[in-house]
Amino acid sequence: MASYTTFNEEITNTQHKDGQWHVETASGKTDTADFIVAATGVLHKINEPKFEGIEDFEGDVFHTARWNHDVELSGKRIGVIGGGSTGTQMIDPLSKVAKKLTLFQRTPQWIFPIPDKAYSKLWIRSVKRFPVLGKSLYRLYKFMQERTVGVATVKPGWNRSILNKLCEWNLNHVKDPVLRAKLTPNYEPGCKRLVMSTSFYPAIQKPNVDLVTEGIDKIEAKGIRTKDGVLHELDLIVQATGFDGFAFMRPMTMQGTNNTTLSEAWESGPRAFRAITIPNFPNFFMLNGPNSPIGNYSLIAIAETQSSYIMKCIQKYMEGVFDYIEPKQEAVDDFYKTVHEALPGTIWTTGCQSWYLDDNGVPLLWPWSPQRYAKEMSQPDFNNYHLKKA
Repeated sequence: MASYTTFNEEITNTQHKDGQWHVETASGKTDTADFIVAATGVLHKINEPKFEGIEDFEGDVFHTARWNHDVELSGKRIGVIGGGSTGTQMIDPLSKVAKKLTLFQRTPQWIFPIPDKAYSKLWIRSVKRFPVLGKSLYRLYKFMQERTVGVATVKPGWNRSILNKLCEWNLNHVKDPVLRAKLTPNYEPGCKRLVMSTSFYPAIQKPNVDLVTEGIDKIEAKGIRTKDGVLHELDLIVQATGFDGFAFMRPMTMQGTNNTTLSEAWESGPRAFRAITIPNFPNFFMLNGPNSPIGNYSLIAIAETQSSYIMKCIQKYMEGVFDYIEPKQEAVDDFYKTVHEALPGTIWTTGCQSWYLDDNGVPLLWPWSPQRYAKEMSQPDFNNYHLKKA
């Protein structure tokens, strides 16, 4: 793929005109394409809160997505802001090198006990020699994912009960009742994105690790002052504050047919037919777009399903069936009608603040099982699309 790839180029603008997509990069380069597939992912635009006084801090500050590898960690007093997936994963390794580690937590998270297993050299050699072993393990993990978290989040039942019990069992590894209370969420497991770790709870109980649940008031030269007036002196602040879950391909600007911009198309919020196509944006596809099953399935598996669907559409283009394809507005409206009817039965509407929710508190997720998504995406139904010839 290297010969077909342009590296270190950020696309800033795309416009559909004269029957093609015209692409412009941050360095001023331009190109044209018959199709665009936005494989920009869900979480790529960082969320970097502007804390008062952060410019006055005398130590180092960086976001986890912009890690400064030149900063020495050993023997430092390190503060981590944010207790989501990224912040949780960092606590164990940082606790092994920090003189003092402080986690500033706004909302506790449910943590599902999946071990980060190290595979032995023998296993790696065996999989290379007998590929069926790796494929069998993949199918096992896929089966378990689809029938536990994949189902538990979209309807009540034994799957959800097992999910709850496993998260509670994991939490009970925290022996101090006061600390355990600070780490106990007031919502059901799965309402926010489920964190997965078996190393966080042992690490947060280490003598050199503190959990701070008071809100941050401001940042000063010597550290972080919380709203109870306490100054937590630090040498390094790591912002594990996550990403903008509604950015999708933005900040790239897009203009489709009829001079329709993406901002105009999404004025009331991101919408895409079956998470991949948008009216007035011909020959444009997305991976892990709005209402993909990212809340109850693997993003990689979703992208694989969507990629297969997209390639089947492009194959029809190559066969001369059409020159331009875009979803019908009525297909989009019908899709979102059924989505919104199904959402009340899901775990995401049970009362928590989550980046899954839009400004109206509606989850931008797939409210059914991953198996249903795979089935509906197995073959394109071209009755839902405008197919046009040049």
